[in-house]
Amino acid sequence: MILHVDMDAFYASIEERDRPELVGKPVVVGGTPEGRGVVAAANYVARQFGIHSAMAAVTARRLCPQAICLPPRMQYYAEVSKQIQGVLQRFTPIIEPLSLDYLGAEVVQRFRPRQPQAAKPPRPKPASTTPLGSGMVIENTTPSAEEFHDEVRCTSLW
Repeated sequence: MILHVDMDAFYASIEERDRPELVGKPVVVGGTPEGRGVVAAANYVARQFGIHSAMAAVTARRLCPQAICLPPRMQYYAEVSKQIQGVLQRFTPIIEPLSLDYLGAEVVQRFRPRQPQAAKPPRPKPASTTPLGSGMVIENTTPSAEEFHDEVRCTSLW
């Protein structure tokens, strides 16, 4: 069984977590305030204006001039990704990160869903909890889980 974990608006969510004054405001990670480069991540407030990952920063700026544009901190995001992997390693040693915000983990065979289903996320100890949302699904095979993944989402605390 494979647990697929897709972190929601990962880079922007980390910025909101670390800087609470950004919560509720449109946040874009990547590009420049002048509109050069591309959007690496946009929070859900920015997405309401039509901003999405891989969009030209100039287009994002045009769609939402008040968006807060932050430079990416890739090394830091990689550290947070490793922390999330560490939480999952308490349940399984077999983890395959596909990117900083998406990974697959082989989980114990006691999970045997007949249909793909939303996973109940493991809850870390309070000391390691960081408020980052994710989508998760457990499935027998990778292709069908990836197809199903966008249909089922759950919120977790990492």
